[in-house]
Amino acid sequence: MTKAEFAQIIDAYADSKVSGNKYLVERMIGELNVALDEVCDSGGGDMPPAEIPSPPHQLPPLTPPSFPEPNRIPVGAEY
Repeated sequence: MTKAEFAQIIDAYADSKVSGNKYLVERMIGELNVALDEVCDSGGGDMPPAEIPSPPHQLPPLTPPSFPEPNRIPVGAEY
């Protein structure tokens, strides 16, 4: 399957979603699954599942940056 053919199937699926036609959406999901199986199974049947690497060290927790208190102008002192 070429990139253009795959893109055409994805475009047709998007159009079916916009149309709101449930039968057409289900049919396009089926065609998209067939295309994905063809693309994904085309050369890596013996490959193990991918592993997400972990960082080599512990990361500190994320904290929001601290901002200084804005300069407060007393009411009526704007002039």
